[in-house]
Amino acid sequence: MRDGRAALAMFRALLAGHSGACTFHGNSPREVFRRLATIMGADENIRPQEAAQVIADSIDLLVQIGIRNEVRRITEIVELSRVIHGQRVRFRPLWKYDDSSSPDEPHWVRLNGHSSEISKAPKPQ
Repeated sequence: MRDGRAALAMFRALLAGHSGACTFHGNSPREVFRRLATIMGADENIRPQEAAQVIADSIDLLVQIGIRNEVRRITEIVELSRVIHGQRVRFRPLWKYDDSSSPDEPHWVRLNGHSSEISKAPKPQ
């Protein structure tokens, strides 16, 4: 997804019951959320609160992929809460790649999901 128009089209399809997946570049699930909200605001004039709600209503999981030992690996999986407070969306961490694991035997840690990371949508520009 490269712009806010594409993001909005995807979210509309997801909200209408179509399943889907897409890629979006970011260094963490939190950064992806912020960047999605930013491009929706910049390209489609959607207020941060509305962008946050559309994202939360549309996306169940964010799967972070990174390069570890010259191999693409899933590094983190988080679940997004549909309930937001203000412009804050709650992330529930589910799995994280164990960076100390061997390249030949990758290992992921299942997280308890109780500790939540909170991300705030960017302020309007």
